[in-house]
Amino acid sequence: MFHVEIIANPKDWQNLRTEWNRFAGDRLCRRFEWLHAWWEANQSDYDLSIAKLTTANGALAFLPLAKQRAWIAGARLVWLGSGKVCSDDMGMLCHENDTDEAAVGFAKFLTSQSNGMTWDRLDLDGVRADDVGMNRLLDQLHVIDPNTKIERRSSLSCWVVELKQNWPTQHDSFSKRVRKLYRQCSGFHEGKSVFEIAQTAEQSIEFLREIEAIHQSRWEERGISGCFSSSNFVEFTIQTLKAAWIDEVNRPYICRLSSGGIPIAGAVTFGVGETLSVYLSGMNPDFSSVRPGWQMNFSLIQWAIEKGYKYLDMMRGDEEYKSRLGGVPYPQVRWIITAPRWSSQLRGRVYNTAASVKHWATNFYTPAMGH
Repeated sequence: MFHVEIIANPKDWQNLRTEWNRFAGDRLCRRFEWLHAWWEANQSDYDLSIAKLTTANGALAFLPLAKQRAWIAGARLVWLGSGKVCSDDMGMLCHENDTDEAAVGFAKFLTSQSNGMTWDRLDLDGVRADDVGMNRLLDQLHVIDPNTKIERRSSLSCWVVELKQNWPTQHDSFSKRVRKLYRQCSGFHEGKSVFEIAQTAEQSIEFLREIEAIHQSRWEERGISGCFSSSNFVEFTIQTLKAAWIDEVNRPYICRLSSGGIPIAGAVTFGVGETLSVYLSGMNPDFSSVRPGWQMNFSLIQWAIEKGYKYLDMMRGDEEYKSRLGGVPYPQVRWIITAPRWSSQLRGRVYNTAASVKHWATNFYTPAMGH
């Protein structure tokens, strides 16, 4: 037996912070501070809709959801942390021994549609392909009601580098080509570049603003609007940094690489447990000839080893440099689940058609970028 209720009041969610983070553990994007910062920045566009499950023996589980209402798509349930924030490794929050019971309970709750949790579409991105609990939930949704339409789409992988005990060993593990890149970068780095870590919350915001400027200039060079063009994203990053400085587990390290006093690269990273996660980075395109991106990557890896981290999580994105640095891909998927009601199925078809037309129009009218 189990009981599921919806947490719609942020204060009630705040009271569950301890249990929430106990289940989230070292998973950066599942921690309360990360998701609460997202909520603070995006609450005007969503309804808080966290599903809390309690079993007969008192065990807890959470499904961190928010509801978005749209005229075409209807009521859409997404992860807290969705959109431009691009949260990774999302899923249920519970003790591993309660995974099966939680998956069954949440599946029954979601398919009942008679509990005040009416929805047309579940759109859940950033789920690890091998997540046992989420795959169990997916199976149960289909078993309970075979008419539920389930799409499982490939998404961008997360890339994790296993760090060696020291830099010489890490360096020797690189390919000949990457070692050559390091030699090309190291001379410039040792003579002209300065690698720094923000030492206070105020300095973190200062470095973040510099990263924002070079990140945006890089994307604008390609004719693309970067994530910092969204005021909600900017607010999220600031709120996350402030919350992380208070949190004893989730420590922010905002990095700046400068040359002659000019920022040429930057990175927003978080240290949780044995892992340093690189959430966002940017490089100044005016300094591309000295490879500021590679300088930053090499500096980060050396610094992470010195700090005693065992893993460097470069998070989502299938850029080539991640594999060249020794990163191992962890595939992610996006689930799009349409409720079995005929109205939801119709809304889903209309929404998919509209999305396809928009995608076609964007590609048709966007000029091709040069190499």
